[in-house]
Amino acid sequence: VRGVRGVGLLLGVALEGVAAADVAASCRSERLIVNAVGPDVIRLAPPLTLSAEEADLALGVLERAIDHAATHARRTEPV
Repeated sequence: VRGVRGVGLLLGVALEGVAAADVAASCRSERLIVNAVGPDVIRLAPPLTLSAEEADLALGVLERAIDHAATHARRTEPV
């Protein structure tokens, strides 16, 4: 993660070394909906009723998705 920007609960996560579309697809497979709004930016827009527990669960999914995308990207890089 290169950085996070936004206001309130509407956040953009700038990624480094992974494609936002790959991260979004991995999140969807774990039932977390995020938007790839650029080649390297994920948008998070949770509901206003988000609890701390739900935020922790979502961050865990996002972390796994980024790790998965990074691992997959390393395997597909030319040697």
